[in-house]
Amino acid sequence: MWRQLHLKSKPESVRCYKASRQKAQVPFLQRMLTEVAWLTVPAVTFSLGTWQVYRKEWKEGKIAYMERKVTSTPIPLPDNLEDLQDKDMEYTPVRVVGEFDHNLERFIYPRPNVQHTHVSEVKGMGVTPSRGGMLVVTPFKLKDRMERILINRGWIPKTNVEPSSRLDGQVVGEVELVGVVRHSEQKSAFTSNADMADPRVVLTRDVSALAEILNTSPLYLDADFDSTVKGGPIGGQTIVTLRNEHLQYILTWYGIFFLSLIMYARRFRKPPALQTQIRRK
Repeated sequence: MWRQLHLKSKPESVRCYKASRQKAQVPFLQRMLTEVAWLTVPAVTFSLGTWQVYRKEWKEGKIAYMERKVTSTPIPLPDNLEDLQDKDMEYTPVRVVGEFDHNLERFIYPRPNVQHTHVSEVKGMGVTPSRGGMLVVTPFKLKDRMERILINRGWIPKTNVEPSSRLDGQVVGEVELVGVVRHSEQKSAFTSNADMADPRVVLTRDVSALAEILNTSPLYLDADFDSTVKGGPIGGQTIVTLRNEHLQYILTWYGIFFLSLIMYARRFRKPPALQTQIRRK
């Protein structure tokens, strides 16, 4: 009889063992899936942070290349001015010869004087290294060609907007200068050139719009510092503008990575002593 009971209870014990094992497997699988989900965040943020490190190196290399390009040997003006409108031609120094048409000056405001380091060289021009000023953009008639382009002659204080306040700097006759090719800058959604009370003043460097208004080719050059004359605008106002916020992104992604890793460790990797206390309870 005992053997019969034993034989009957054996399948029952096997079923109980299997059921308990299945119940134990469910929390284990849930835990594994939860851990994988938690580890996804540090894995992704670490990858993004590392990618931004490489992007930062690439961007800094490109900025350095563009800065070297600005000071490279000037090239002669090509026969086809459209060649200089190519994206890769921006910041290329070009040598031009011609005459200014001061009657059609336009002004880009506000702009800083990036040549404030040359204070001793420009003190005799009646200007200061103040950051409150504007750029003077003047049509330039090319020598031996029926074409005109736009020349950013440089920076003036906003108090010298009237040509009568800087007559000595209004160069007359043929001049030769070196200018750096610039393209239109990105417009801000919160600013409009139409908002200016003075129609001669604009807020952004919109090459196409300026060329249409002044009846010139859509070619815009920043005159170099050597073009500066006493009483005139201060040349050499080229700023290499290339957005570089990768360091901020690196700190953000790596910060999230370390924070999520700490949260994961606190959640799933408790110290052995603490784990023993939890099991006893």
